[in-house]
Amino acid sequence: MEISTQTSNSKLLELIGAIILSTQEAEKYLKVIIPFTDAQDSSIRAALLRYEKIKKRTFGELVGKLVDSATSKSDGFEQHLAQLVYHRNQIVHHFGETYGGQLRSGQAQQVIDSLRSLRASIDVFRKALAQLALHLYEAMRDTTFYGTPEYDDMKNLCALLRGRVPS
Repeated sequence: MEISTQTSNSKLLELIGAIILSTQEAEKYLKVIIPFTDAQDSSIRAALLRYEKIKKRTFGELVGKLVDSATSKSDGFEQHLAQLVYHRNQIVHHFGETYGGQLRSGQAQQVIDSLRSLRASIDVFRKALAQLALHLYEAMRDTTFYGTPEYDDMKNLCALLRGRVPS
């Protein structure tokens, strides 16, 4: 079934925007999680210093840091994340080169299907990162901040995050 050019352009723009926004959100979660992956100095102060070092890093760099910090290595996991970053970068930085030929030859539906698939993969990754960030904050609330004046602030922060994180 052929779709109209206007409809396909709208779908393409919607999917590209969704991919960009979803990876930006995943990037934010990575910036929350990665500072706490260094077991050598697990203090809050050290984590905040590590955050300062990564706060301007790109999505691809942050995914690489996450993979490097993993204690259990899986080629499938590493390859999947590398492909996710590669395909995201093809869309964000090289869309015309990557999909221009298909679009010019009337294969808009194949491009849309490819973008939908990438969006679904990024959304799964983003949701997993959101859950991990939530559990990290809840663990800090219940250990590091338990019995401190900041406990109520952490409790409120966790409640706010829980409201935003899909279950």
